[in-house]
Amino acid sequence: MAHEPARRAAVAPPLLQPLLDALSGTAVAFACYDRERRYLTISQALADLNGLPPHAHLGLRPSEVLGAELGGQIEAAAARVLADGKPYREPEQRLHRGDWSAVRYLDSSWTPVRGPDGEVLAVLAVVNDVTDRHRIADLLGSTQWRIGKLQTVARELAGALTISEVRAAVAKLGQVTGSSHVDLRLLDPVGRSPWPARRGPARGSPEFDDAVPRPLDRPSASRGSVRGLDPDEAVLRPLDRPSPPRGSDPAEAAPRLPGTPSTPPTPLHLQLPPQRSSGPRTAAEEDRWEWRTLAWPALLAAGVRDGQPCYLPDRAALRARYPEAGEWPAATAPGPAEQAWAVLPLSTAVGPVGGLYLVYDAPRGFDEDDRAYLQALAGQCTMAVARARMHEREHRQVVSLQEAILPKRLPQLEGVDAAFRYIPGSLDTEVGGDWYDLFGFPDRRIGFVVGDVIGKGITAAAGMGRVRAALRALAFTDPAPHAVLTGLDRLFDATENAESLTTVVYAVLDPDRRALSISDAGHLPLLVRQADGTAAYLETEEDEAATPLGLSETRFEHEVLLRGGDVVIGFSDGLVETRDAAITVGLERLRVAAEHAPEGDLDSLLDHLVDEMLRDQEQDDDVTLLALRIGG
Repeated sequence: MAHEPARRAAVAPPLLQPLLDALSGTAVAFACYDRERRYLTISQALADLNGLPPHAHLGLRPSEVLGAELGGQIEAAAARVLADGKPYREPEQRLHRGDWSAVRYLDSSWTPVRGPDGEVLAVLAVVNDVTDRHRIADLLGSTQWRIGKLQTVARELAGALTISEVRAAVAKLGQVTGSSHVDLRLLDPVGRSPWPARRGPARGSPEFDDAVPRPLDRPSASRGSVRGLDPDEAVLRPLDRPSPPRGSDPAEAAPRLPGTPSTPPTPLHLQLPPQRSSGPRTAAEEDRWEWRTLAWPALLAAGVRDGQPCYLPDRAALRARYPEAGEWPAATAPGPAEQAWAVLPLSTAVGPVGGLYLVYDAPRGFDEDDRAYLQALAGQCTMAVARARMHEREHRQVVSLQEAILPKRLPQLEGVDAAFRYIPGSLDTEVGGDWYDLFGFPDRRIGFVVGDVIGKGITAAAGMGRVRAALRALAFTDPAPHAVLTGLDRLFDATENAESLTTVVYAVLDPDRRALSISDAGHLPLLVRQADGTAAYLETEEDEAATPLGLSETRFEHEVLLRGGDVVIGFSDGLVETRDAAITVGLERLRVAAEHAPEGDLDSLLDHLVDEMLRDQEQDDDVTLLALRIGG
């Protein structure tokens, strides 16, 4: 039997007894201590806070009942009042009984009890439970903190235009959720029945995302060149090998090294079945779901398939919710350091999108506030994913429209060589309205055009198509540059709105005289790299400074004489304009780059200019170049 501390008879001073009797019938938490700091009496309310019945206190010191730490604090407070005879208010004490939810905060007041001669006979302590005040303060602070963090996450996600940017923003959620690991996995946007496209890394996994080509600092570009009287060189040649069109043979699209067999291997084509729209998944669909989530964490895949948020405070909860967890593959099962999880499916009106997976390295509870907060974060992630997918889809549509409108090849023209580069804006930016054109007239003169519809997206791309077609039509009626731009002004005044501004530089080359007639509607000047290696811009006269199409004015043209071997280069502002420098700085960089370009064909020249101008630069716009070399 454990040794019990010695008790003394608990006898309250006669003067104090009426007060104690009066307090005993109330909910006030109090205790009275004698000069030896032993309990004379204790109320039921205070005994309940201590977790013991009242009789277990009487005749004992607090340290013998409550332990050395808390009991010592109580005895020190009583000794202070007994020594100086002055009332005393004890700082808040933290009482911890059992689990974390049983923590209490106590505020106590100490008063001396005196005899008839004024001597201090005992000490009365009245205790107030201020735990609710602490919890309310903590709740308000936690709520404000969560709202602030949620707003921060919402701002981060609102600026994410691509799935990779959404992933980068989601990776920061660990800082606002206390989780040790955050993972975002996405299903392909094909509805609720997941159809596997091929074996390999699962779609939505980081491994798959790393394997899929995506625009980087410089997206896949269109390029082409043509030499005079050499029709075999007139076809479009890809700068980076693009993905083959759907339904085409990938082997035919891939370049072959010399000496390799010309017969390609038989490709594997996948026939996708029609999407199921409603009803429970069949066994076949379950198999397809497994393919879709093959590389996902097993717990995340199971939670997303259930379609409901899942909060698991510890491993016991994991085993209770998913008894099959012990059979999950080691590669995807929760690791030994994982102790708590939150799985939040992401879904829209059309079906599941993916899942948000939060891992904690220690057991933790998820109260209603925690769950509401995490679900709000998941909602922000869902909207960001939907927004990014819409942006990427629109980006692909605009690029496809531009590729359909822009020439895939340059015409074979006598006496000149020509080449072009077109690099659409990256996924982080909206595609603009850049265009280029090169065409010959029946009298052997050559039309040369570079333009830019001010604006972004499908509207700019469609406007570019209209202006390009109109310019060609006007040019074959009267090739004179000033006449063509004047006609475009009339067209804009009649059919386009006030916001449809377009810049364009249009020139006509007479290859026999080597004379270039130029008219500029607010576009950047043409650059000439002369045969001797120097480079200069063909600036217009000050009184000929022109406004964009849509702001009608008298159009001028001027003529310059060129020499054999000179190269005329037209370009868009995406090549020379950056966020951190004036456009004049970019123009000078381009001129210097042209002068330092290695000798060679036009392809080498344009590659050099692109590399020099876009290296270490964030591409904010489309980039277009068109070059024309005068025959010697």
